Amino acid sequence: MSFALLDFMKNHPGVECIEHKYCEPGHSTIQEVDNLDSQTENRMKVQEVYSPLTLMRLLKNVNQ
Repeated sequence: MSFALLDFMKNHPGVECIEHKYCEPGHSTIQEVDNLDSQTENRMKVQEVYSPLTLMRLLKNVNQ
């Protein structure tokens, strides 16, 4: 990643600064999203979804 950013800076002299942010473990909401996604996938393995209504019911019961 560092090399790619350095290469970009060399090829685009008008760019003076690149701000690269890192997430710290335990300090973001992405774990909640991953957990919800995992629960949804597990429910979909057990229950077949044939219509939007079935999907809505399945999603309503995730992470209660």
